[in-house]
Amino acid sequence: MNPPEGTAQVAIPREHVEEFLKRTKAMVPFGLEHEHLDVKFHDLEAELSQLTRFPGGML
Repeated sequence: MNPPEGTAQVAIPREHVEEFLKRTKAMVPFGLEHEHLDVKFHDLEAELSQLTRFPGGML
């Protein structure tokens, strides 16, 4: 990451990233993103919360 405010390095286990992407694709298949743009913020927040849950409480 290289935002205007500085740089951040993030270390996340590969398995967690793979699981996140698998869950994301299951919820919003590639190419169908436009069908999910009308999601209300509250719903989006709940969906993201579910996506970021990992066994053992780790992200």
